[in-house]
Amino acid sequence: VRSSIGYLPEMPYLYERLTGREFLSYIASLRNIRNVEYKIHSFAKHFGIDQALNQEINGYSKGMKQKISMIAALFHHPHNLLLDEPVWGLDPLTAKSLEHFILNQHGTTLIATHSGSLVERVADFVYFLSKGTIVAAQTLDDCIRTYGSVEDAYFSLTGL
Repeated sequence: VRSSIGYLPEMPYLYERLTGREFLSYIASLRNIRNVEYKIHSFAKHFGIDQALNQEINGYSKGMKQKISMIAALFHHPHNLLLDEPVWGLDPLTAKSLEHFILNQHGTTLIATHSGSLVERVADFVYFLSKGTIVAAQTLDDCIRTYGSVEDAYFSLTGL
């Protein structure tokens, strides 16, 4: 089951004294990933960090750390994704690239986010939480039809 899940935490734990390449190689060894160098190179190039792979992670910006964490979550091609604030710290081009990946993913993606616009671009179904409790669950189409936007739905449903 674990091999079918890609997890991107909001605050990823990274071995900051490793280079990006070393970190991804380590993650690949834990997941028994084949063609490691090819996958690292292709994902790093896709997300624009191929030039930084040989630098220690402790020198990366927030966005670069988010990208390396994203690659670690995605490069074993999981069937299911669990993403917590996935676009936080990302530049618009990388955020759009991640959205494209999500939309073309053949499985289930569960995203925890405060970005209503992200939800409107990638979701089919929306759960609204308030103080840790689900207060509503509906299709995105129903949400937009009823409230106009995900953000307006959130404010209406939570009484904020």
